Amino acid sequence: MYVAWSFDSGWRGSCHSFGRLAAETGGSRMQSLEIRIDVPPEKRREFLIAVESLIERAPPATAGCRGCRFFERHGSPHEFLWQEDWEERAQLEQRMASGDFRTLLGALRVLGRTHEMRITRPESAAER
Repeated sequence: MYVAWSFDSGWRGSCHSFGRLAAETGGSRMQSLEIRIDVPPEKRREFLIAVESLIERAPPATAGCRGCRFFERHGSPHEFLWQEDWEERAQLEQRMASGDFRTLLGALRVLGRTHEMRITRPESAAER
């Protein structure tokens, strides 16, 4: 189980999200990008500072991004999950080809180890 981060207060809880997550799921075309990261204890602080900056640069809703969230694995303070929800696969692919996305991946790889990166539909994510 992952818990969400809020950089405003350092609070962690199971309900907080970042960005523009819509109340509706966006239909069957909606896609989610998930990146699981392990961060060495000595790089945790630097990693969280970098993620805070990356969240501030999250894609705008007008680009088709429905939400951007960052989670810490409960009971494991060095395992994290970055998640983005997109209205359509083409918009997600455009994001993945962008310079901002390469910056995100670069930061995640320099400060941690990417375990898994996958694209899912929200319905399949709910079934896990």
